[in-house]
Amino acid sequence: MDAHVIFAMENIGQKMCLRECTRYKGCSGVNYRADTLTCQLLSVSLPGDQLKDSEGFSFSNLDNYTPDGESCHPPNPCNDHEKCVPSIMNGHVCLSYRAPCDAQPCKNGGLCRNQVNSYVCTCQDEWTGPNCEINPCSVTMDCSDLKNTICKTGIYEIIRNSTINVLCEMKYTGGGWTIFQRRMNGNVDFYRDWDSYKVGFGNMSDEFWLGNTYLNLLTNPGIFTLRIELEDFDGNYRYAEYTHFSISDETSGFKLKFSTYTGDAGNCLAIHKGQIFSTKDKNNIGCAKGFKGGWWYNNCHDTNLNGLYLSGTFASYADGVTWKLWRGEQYSLKSTRMMFRRA
Repeated sequence: MDAHVIFAMENIGQKMCLRECTRYKGCSGVNYRADTLTCQLLSVSLPGDQLKDSEGFSFSNLDNYTPDGESCHPPNPCNDHEKCVPSIMNGHVCLSYRAPCDAQPCKNGGLCRNQVNSYVCTCQDEWTGPNCEINPCSVTMDCSDLKNTICKTGIYEIIRNSTINVLCEMKYTGGGWTIFQRRMNGNVDFYRDWDSYKVGFGNMSDEFWLGNTYLNLLTNPGIFTLRIELEDFDGNYRYAEYTHFSISDETSGFKLKFSTYTGDAGNCLAIHKGQIFSTKDKNNIGCAKGFKGGWWYNNCHDTNLNGLYLSGTFASYADGVTWKLWRGEQYSLKSTRMMFRRA
């Protein structure tokens, strides 16, 4: 790592350049360019920094300078960010100065490096711009907004009528997916009431349901694709995708809407198309209680991804995390993800 340029001057001789270094607290040497009479004052501020030549410049340290009786020669009597100026009356005066990075122009954790009469910001991931002030990974409507290749899978904030946290999948199948359901270990109880499914529950770093209110808000208006990913305990994977996916508002029961199916898991959502959402305390209570979940039941189901986490083959009937057309009604899947993306 190179040393910092703390100050730069033009039209100055080499010996004058070295003398100026003695007057700036923290200056450890200079780079000098004879053809342009350019002087760079250098400092070492981080472990591992080294003083060395830069392109077109030659390096000199203070060992090459004889102070000729000046009152500002090392050790510099001034404080940090002060320049020592010799004075006939009292030996010297200390004048404040500021290097470009002293103003902390780099935002959002950016690292500032002083340059000749300027500075350069090295930005943290997902920030860009001269002062690291631009975030191309901001989400306005849903995770489909994240088209930039530097945006990573993670939790992002959407500000609509209120602030909504969403989990965005950016690595697989083209990225831009808003995940609204995840099962993976049984840590979270999905046998819940209407209000729980309405506002969401769980933890986005683990198992969760985003919330039917937010599903309605994020899928209206617009044209979206629903993707469902399934995994069994033998390491096998299947998926199902549905076009024109959306969820209606609460007054119409958070109804499930979609059009065409593609995939290799089998079209288990077919009988659930157009159904209202049901929980153990609202709408199709019999199905919700019988199969221990919250879902778009239709007398009752071909898939029950919010059912009990029963870890593979189980003895009871169809109350696990099931997908009938793949592993049947008495096999509870290891993991599931439900997510959508703008078409």
